[in-house]
Amino acid sequence: MRRVLHVALGALLAFGCGSADERASGAGAELPPGLDAASPAAELDVTTATDLSIETDTAMDPVEVDGATPADDVFENDIELPDIADIVDVPSLSPKGCVKTIAAGQQKISCGSLMHDLHVPTACLTKSCGLVLDIHGLTMSGKQEDNNTQARALGELNGYIVLQPNANPAPPAASWVALVDDAQVLAMLDDVTAAYAIDPKRVHVMGFSQGGMMTWRLLCKHADRFASAAPGGSCEYVAMDGCSFKGSELPSRRIPIFYSHGTKDVFYPFSCAEKQRDAIIAGWKLGAPAVVSQGGAHLWTRYTGAGGAWLEFVQHDYKAASPLLGGHCYPGSSDAGKEPGQVSSYACKGPNDYAWGDAAMQFFIAHPMGN
Repeated sequence: MRRVLHVALGALLAFGCGSADERASGAGAELPPGLDAASPAAELDVTTATDLSIETDTAMDPVEVDGATPADDVFENDIELPDIADIVDVPSLSPKGCVKTIAAGQQKISCGSLMHDLHVPTACLTKSCGLVLDIHGLTMSGKQEDNNTQARALGELNGYIVLQPNANPAPPAASWVALVDDAQVLAMLDDVTAAYAIDPKRVHVMGFSQGGMMTWRLLCKHADRFASAAPGGSCEYVAMDGCSFKGSELPSRRIPIFYSHGTKDVFYPFSCAEKQRDAIIAGWKLGAPAVVSQGGAHLWTRYTGAGGAWLEFVQHDYKAASPLLGGHCYPGSSDAGKEPGQVSSYACKGPNDYAWGDAAMQFFIAHPMGN
């Protein structure tokens, strides 16, 4: 349709650029192949202009100028060109499955037995955006997760829809059921991806603690679905609950991983995180580490290998305000810990050298599928 529009608009401009006598006779206008001035199809009238959404209040007489005249100054009257949405390809958005409404902003969507928080930037209604699946930990909610990752705000800035599922029951008893809830979350992900015409090369997953365990399972069993992943504060502490990177638990694709873990973590000991890191290095035959950054309380290293294998591992010495959590916390978070049912704040006490949510988003931006 855009080709037809451009040809017709070009014919209109060429027809209007001759003298009044030439326009009356058809002289001076370039006609499409197969047409001549006597052809009825060559008579371009106001009806054609209306079809092109071009409106003029008076006759379009040429402006008398000396020398060459820019195209914008050819006519005395302003021309209302078609809306850009009629010319530029835009994604086809329509409800799908559990997604009943297409809208920008924050929504709560029930799907199966789970409630999901979905944040859609306005820009994602007119262009194909990426998606970040952001999964909370034990006792938490999607809102609590966002208070620590700031994923919704980061999605607005960078062109990503953010999906944050909520475990049952409500906080503080919220807990994920391995495999059962994984399937429900994937089903919702499918519906959102289809409804909002998500760019399949920019679908990413992240999660903290118990949500980090789901992240490990998803990247292990569904590596073809995600461009990259960012598990935090989690490791395969219990067999088959994460991803061992051995045998049948070696991901089908070498998906780039951004992994953050506290050295003083109470729930998932750092020794477990070291085993998880070493299993990835061995499973994907990664090379020696390169230091990305190092501060007083963190060490950020990168391991790469053949076939796009990529692991960034950040260990930190931060601790939460609650002694019950120790280093089981979100670096860079300013979470006040005041959401309904919230046990305590999961923010690491400052100052912190990096913010986990922002670092994960930057990692996602740098690692679309295929790069």
